[in-house]
Amino acid sequence: MFDFDGTLIDMSPFSAELRTASPDRWRRFSAHTPQAKPVTAGLNLLNRVDALGWQYTVSTTRPARARELVTDWLAAHRPLSGNPPAEVLFRKKGMDGLGPAVEHKVRHARRRQDSNQNPLVTVLFIEDEAGLIDVLNDRGVPAIHLDEVADLTDTELADLLDYSRTSRLKQWHERHRAATEGRPREETHHR
Repeated sequence: MFDFDGTLIDMSPFSAELRTASPDRWRRFSAHTPQAKPVTAGLNLLNRVDALGWQYTVSTTRPARARELVTDWLAAHRPLSGNPPAEVLFRKKGMDGLGPAVEHKVRHARRRQDSNQNPLVTVLFIEDEAGLIDVLNDRGVPAIHLDEVADLTDTELADLLDYSRTSRLKQWHERHRAATEGRPREETHHR
């Protein structure tokens, strides 16, 4: 799972829009999405993850009304293979402006992990905000900073993803077994 703003797209040239007190500042900020450049390290990593045969999902705390802007930008900058994301997850409808971004990111990761169709989509959350990495990990979402994985070799990256997948599979089975046996589930945390 890739974070969108700051990990894949560089909106920093337009951040002045957010420093105003205007109630439509977020709309004005988002309107610059088509002009925004990719974060080179993030897009390169996404290309490498895709080339290794992994599906990817994109998480954004932008509201669903920004769907077209985000999906159009992703389509214009998709991996070299042309593979689109398996899913793009937005701030939950009705929660625009409510709750810190980390709550939405945790919900996105858990939603994908708890899906009966494919419980292991979120093997690793790639994030650019250092302050969120520990919080995500503490909440049971395996997360790592973009800078920590951007320079890994393909072998190292594949090993990291495989290790994270194995850890997530074990954790998911433990939670599932605990739920079906009616005993309290244990929280496990992996880095």
